[in-house]
Amino acid sequence: MADSQAYRRKFFTNNLIFLGLCLLILLLVYGVADTLSGKKIDMTADEVYTVSDPTRDILNNLIDKVRVDYYVSSENLPSSFQTIVRDTGDMFEEFREISGGKLEYRVRDPDDDADEYAQKQVTEYFEVKARGVDPKEPEPVQTIEMLFSQRKPPSSEEIRNQRDQAASKIAASQGRPKDEVYRSLLTDEFKEQYKQKLEQDQIVSFPITESEAGSIRQVRVYSSIRISYLDRQPEIIPVHYSIENLEYELASRIVKLTTETKSVIAVFDARKPATPPMNPMNPMQQPQSQSEYAGIWGALREFFDVREVALTEGDSLDDLITTLKGEKFERENDDADDDAKGKALEGGIQPADFKLLSVLVVAQPHDL
Repeated sequence: MADSQAYRRKFFTNNLIFLGLCLLILLLVYGVADTLSGKKIDMTADEVYTVSDPTRDILNNLIDKVRVDYYVSSENLPSSFQTIVRDTGDMFEEFREISGGKLEYRVRDPDDDADEYAQKQVTEYFEVKARGVDPKEPEPVQTIEMLFSQRKPPSSEEIRNQRDQAASKIAASQGRPKDEVYRSLLTDEFKEQYKQKLEQDQIVSFPITESEAGSIRQVRVYSSIRISYLDRQPEIIPVHYSIENLEYELASRIVKLTTETKSVIAVFDARKPATPPMNPMNPMQQPQSQSEYAGIWGALREFFDVREVALTEGDSLDDLITTLKGEKFERENDDADDDAKGKALEGGIQPADFKLLSVLVVAQPHDL
């Protein structure tokens, strides 16, 4: 009997310990889940999903709203591309949180937008027509043949007549009401007009090939990003198909859009060929000599104000700083005349003026 009681006590004690451990594990699991709720753990070697400190600084210092529109197809996406779409949305959401809501984003399907746009335009079209006024016709799609042949685009009356004739033929062959066919054709034209406007902004669909169950299929999808800021010309990422470089692509374009005044970089190329002297017998302007680093200087101009300097008399750093000082005075005093500008420059270069020049890049200074 004693053995039986001891066994029962041991049994219940073990069960209580087991239940206590299970409860502790559950509490730990729920605590970790709550802590990591909505977050990702970046286990990639290059920390692809971790926002860098410079990008955080850019987002934290935003003054006005930056809007990001992600144009991406929502149907018939290959499975491999669905992951890119999801990760892209996650990055946008993280950018929004870091910026404190200064960065706003929308995920848009161009096909859905085209449908919505076309329906609205068709409704307005027939409302105008009901008032006895000729409605504005959709702009015809510009084909390559039309561009090269410089053919005059059809008039509104010609467009209406062509649509009316096409509607009559389709209605007769398919046994459908002509008005229904006419409306359908008009809707398609407005859809094409909307997509042509997107194409002019470099937002176009592109083909993706995917192997699935032993078969190969090719579909056309949209995946483009537009970054807008105030009334400035938007920045476009025409084709987005990889998450690896997205942070840099977004951050660099945000910097380009939001920077009020570009930092000035002076560049000196010791091996740049000298410009041929002016020939009195040939007063035509001599072509400027090209630097071997012209491509690099061009890339820097995307983000900086690049000034080439010869480091010679009349084209020295002091001369450049004097020019920058004058330009700054003009920006800050739009209505100032030349005399006021001259007086502002009379004092010469002051220590504070050197801040107008951020960097001097010296290339191959063998004989400098």
